[in-house]
Amino acid sequence: MRVEVNGIGLEVQASGEGPAVLLVHGYPDTHALWRHQAAALNAAGYRTIAPDLRGFGASDKPQDVDSYDLALHVGDLLGILDHFEVRQAHLVGHDWGATLAQLTAVAAPARVASLTCLSVGHPGAVGSAGLEQREKSWYFLLFHFAGIAEKWLSRDDFANMRDWLSTHPEPDEVIDRMRDPRALTAGLAIYRKGIPPEMVLGRPDDIPPLPVPTMGVWSDGDRYLTEQSMTGTAEHVTGSWRYERLDGIGHWMPLEAPEAVNKLLLDFFSSVNAQEPYVMETGTKTLTPTESTNRRTVAEIYSALAAGNMEAFAERLAPDIKWTVVAGAETGGTYYGPQHVLHKALAPIAADWADFEVTPFELTPAGDKLFVVGEYRGVHRASGKVGQARFIHVWHLRDGIAQRFETVLDTHALWRATQ
Repeated sequence: MRVEVNGIGLEVQASGEGPAVLLVHGYPDTHALWRHQAAALNAAGYRTIAPDLRGFGASDKPQDVDSYDLALHVGDLLGILDHFEVRQAHLVGHDWGATLAQLTAVAAPARVASLTCLSVGHPGAVGSAGLEQREKSWYFLLFHFAGIAEKWLSRDDFANMRDWLSTHPEPDEVIDRMRDPRALTAGLAIYRKGIPPEMVLGRPDDIPPLPVPTMGVWSDGDRYLTEQSMTGTAEHVTGSWRYERLDGIGHWMPLEAPEAVNKLLLDFFSSVNAQEPYVMETGTKTLTPTESTNRRTVAEIYSALAAGNMEAFAERLAPDIKWTVVAGAETGGTYYGPQHVLHKALAPIAADWADFEVTPFELTPAGDKLFVVGEYRGVHRASGKVGQARFIHVWHLRDGIAQRFETVLDTHALWRATQ
């Protein structure tokens, strides 16, 4: 069926009744990757929802690469759950779908009953898996060369793509879809937007840990990913962790070993169904205060934000860079912040909302980083509707004090486009 979310049309296969399972495919597939799992899960009393991601299959294929920002993909998945009135679902992702499912679990853990990652583990684990994994990921940089990558893949009747996808169980079906130049370019956009070239220099830890029950499954015939890239995910999970290995199976395990995958999914779902569902914490966790003459802890900064106290917020920022906070319709005074990038992140967003609020749900310290998952709320000026958007910020610390800030995920653009 056709579903309109976030201003884009997505093809979605939905069937069965019972607890919901959201099945997220990767490159270069469509929802058909999950046909064996959907049948088995439906028979076992689960409802399955399997979309074609934007840029794939029968879903819309925007031409601009910015339309494939990972935050927009996450927004698509949450929008699909909303469309089908699903409060909470088991998330199962393969390849890129595993990465998107992880980001969704981090951004909206209360919506996720469990997370299953097939083939691809946490980005921190993949990025830390060593030279062998980097060698297997050689094509990441190639795909950034627009036009050149398309020519290389399609040359000589897609000979290079056939070789690269030599272990795919259905290469002819894939190549038939990729003969459409729009489909070929749209499929590569997730690499171009999701893996910036500088990531080869190492940004493995800028995604927060996974807060929900998580199972990782790797197969020893996978020519694209090492086992370490999956087993290392254990270090990036704060929920329960389970690892399973399938021997003699290649990368596309949902098609190559459907019975084994189905058995693992049903067993995992039943085990987490017996657990208490994830409940997102409100407010902020208290971290040990560390102060200097010029700086305050990130925890204090977000405590001020949560209280809606912009003056206290300003007082807790490092007084070395001037910036202006836009709060509702009014422009606040001149304040100071750890980095002007925080202003760039918040001010344009606040300008689109009245009664703008920033609420951090969780602060998770991890070494010299602090991950902040939270939410924007307000009245959208263009429509007058109350809306919300999710964000993930990562702060780089020194002795517990903020030094640098960046945004990992921000669905504000999604809400701005749809409210």
